[in-house]
Amino acid sequence: GETMWRLSRSWKMLSPLVARQAELTSAMQEIADPQGGGGLPQVFTNAPGPQYLGTYTPYEASRDFPDEVRALISAAAGEEVHRSLLLEKSRTVNEDAEAYAAKERWAAGIQRMADFLKENRRRDSKLQALAVGMLLSDLQDELSAAAVRASLSLEVFRRLTVEDLLLVFDGKPFLSVLLRLFERRLRNPNDPWKPNDLNDMQFLGLAAAYADCVVGERHFLRLLADIRPKAHVRAKLYTNLAECMAELPLAAG
Repeated sequence: GETMWRLSRSWKMLSPLVARQAELTSAMQEIADPQGGGGLPQVFTNAPGPQYLGTYTPYEASRDFPDEVRALISAAAGEEVHRSLLLEKSRTVNEDAEAYAAKERWAAGIQRMADFLKENRRRDSKLQALAVGMLLSDLQDELSAAAVRASLSLEVFRRLTVEDLLLVFDGKPFLSVLLRLFERRLRNPNDPWKPNDLNDMQFLGLAAAYADCVVGERHFLRLLADIRPKAHVRAKLYTNLAECMAELPLAAG
């Protein structure tokens, strides 16, 4: 936490949930209006507060202060919340247990598919369809909400095919990484799924799609390297923070 606080300074990465929703909305906008298209989220920001939370309400200072002072107070409060979340435990034991149990259920569901594939091999097109199905299973509620935000008609939404979604997902950096990660893992069903895979796929996947560099453990970085030819893996990959820092051009001071 101290290292992250020192190196990141005021910069934070957006919540993967927020970035995912933005890309899904952009994808649905392209389907609704192929000529209009949709923009991509600004994933890295120096806005005050912990932007990696799904929601964050900035502190509002008293209106007794001038606007300039109120802005400074609000920014300082936001940075202190960010710092405290990096350096201190922010969840109760029960909240930790609930979060881990949800990740266990997610991993167990995918593991059943991996076990099936051990006995029933599938070719490339079948694996890709399975990967899309798994991703859509995770995103079904968000996909519906994105279609509403993009004013996509119910008739058009119902007619969407796997091929339609593949086409627009491939144009979205984070969605393309998620899709290809599922596909890559399905190619090796002997690689067991673990609860923390959910964290890695979302946070490291988003960083790999938008950042200049990513530092991580070897197994996940190998997956990212393998999917680079097909997915939007923008970042250079490092297994050692010191090696990354040696190559990273940091501003003086």
